[in-house]
Amino acid sequence: WSPDSKKLMYLVSADVDGGRVCRWCTFNVDAGRVTKYDRFVPSATFTVTVLPFFDQHCRAPGGPWNPDSSSFVYLGSVPSEPRVPCAWIQRVISDSASARGNP
Repeated sequence: WSPDSKKLMYLVSADVDGGRVCRWCTFNVDAGRVTKYDRFVPSATFTVTVLPFFDQHCRAPGGPWNPDSSSFVYLGSVPSEPRVPCAWIQRVISDSASARGNP
């Protein structure tokens, strides 16, 4: 849940072209809408150290959410360049259109 308790963030994954890609989605409780963000390839660090303990990371101070619930951060790369990992800051939008993050 976001710090303002109005958005639920969840991860969807799929096998695409022989590799695993993921997509963050947020469900806005007030609007009753899901927003799907760009697909990404999770980094090895994210897959091994964050994902198995994601519930703990979400509740910890400095978790993935910005304190004002306007954005969240994650580690990954774009599917076209899976060997170039970076930290992404994803601005949360309120409509159901696909959104692009900022590396």
